[in-house]
Amino acid sequence: MVNFKFMALLAGLMISGIYSADGTGGNDPGSQAEPSQNPQTAYYDLLDDGAYGLNIEGLWTIGPGPDAIPWAIWFEDSEAFLLADVQPTDGDSGGFHDTWESGTSSLLRQLAEENLGEELAAFTPFTENSGAGGPIYGMEYTYRRGDTTFYVTVCYRFCDAYTLELISIDPDSQARSRRVAVNTADSFTDLGGPRHITTARPEVMLGGENWPWKYLHNPFAVSAYYMDIESPPPPSEERRLTDYEIRWIDAGMEILVRAVIDKPEGTVMSSDLDRIEEFAVIGWLGDFYRVRTNDRTVELPREGITVRSIEDLLEFQNLRALDVELTELEDVRPIASMTGLESLSLMVSPELKDLEFLRPLERLKTLMMWGGAYPNVTDISVFQNLTQLKSVMIILPEIRDLSVFAALPNLEQLWINCHEDVNLDAVIQAEQIQDLMVNAQTIR
Repeated sequence: MVNFKFMALLAGLMISGIYSADGTGGNDPGSQAEPSQNPQTAYYDLLDDGAYGLNIEGLWTIGPGPDAIPWAIWFEDSEAFLLADVQPTDGDSGGFHDTWESGTSSLLRQLAEENLGEELAAFTPFTENSGAGGPIYGMEYTYRRGDTTFYVTVCYRFCDAYTLELISIDPDSQARSRRVAVNTADSFTDLGGPRHITTARPEVMLGGENWPWKYLHNPFAVSAYYMDIESPPPPSEERRLTDYEIRWIDAGMEILVRAVIDKPEGTVMSSDLDRIEEFAVIGWLGDFYRVRTNDRTVELPREGITVRSIEDLLEFQNLRALDVELTELEDVRPIASMTGLESLSLMVSPELKDLEFLRPLERLKTLMMWGGAYPNVTDISVFQNLTQLKSVMIILPEIRDLSVFAALPNLEQLWINCHEDVNLDAVIQAEQIQDLMVNAQTIR
């Protein structure tokens, strides 16, 4: 099974200061205060001071999860993991739990069948009383694809101020999956104060089109996300008609891509890259390359690997976010053909002469070229085409006129280092630019 914990560690995404002082989660139940009796002084594994707290049994490490879920908890003694999210209780949530017996549990079964299809092997809704007060609403289901089985338990606690969502995924034991989720839900205490840990929900949540409760994650889509990593589905009959073998252009890029999709040998088909929506290659951190996709991160020694072209990245037909940090790369023209990009981060050769490669990227919302300066760029009229841009961070030492940015209707953030004699009048008057920094000076 894929080691999701190791993937998060490689990505540098571990959250510090949240798990207990000895580096593991879990408390001694005999020594901790009872949350329901003394909630303000109780010890919690996860705590937003004054807002809420909860405990997780066993030894574990923690990182972020998909779908902007803030906590993904991996247990040291198994391949099981637990996803946890806490959000302010939605005013419409009563419609979920008040009709649990009469409608919600049946609808969840229907949604499980629609989302998971024939791969759904079992489904059981349940409720349990919480020792801290208030019921736990839950469901457990078995999700099977080929030789891979996930035993999943989902629990909800709807409290006055906050709602807890838990998704427990265990490849070996339904009983353990349920125990972990229920015990964690039982420990949850709503302290009622303002929260300090906030995570913005993505504009499009996983499986949102097949899930009626917009204030909750679609657990079937989340578990399918992990199943696709562990056991990628074969291409559909329709996809097979357009599938083809990748013919690599750059030997170095081939090595990096093969490593990150875990296919070091054999034929790579275009369908093998369909699931990749985010791709990053970083070559300046040391004597290694770091390569990252939306579901995996690897590091490879630089010795023997040279990347001269990024043209192979055109094979990622569903790419939405690209990060290329190769300081010797001069030819970025292939990016012009990646018209689906919404986020682009570049740190390439300072010899870059123009920004024309950006012109076709009409869907681009975020542009970061902050790691290096590009003194040869003297024309930025290309930004007139990029009307969807919300954030730009860029270093262009020869630019004196920023009026093109002032005309971008959706631009909210502009950080630019440019010529010292720059005219700021236009961008200062552009009220849509809420976060403005020029030459390291914060204007607003």
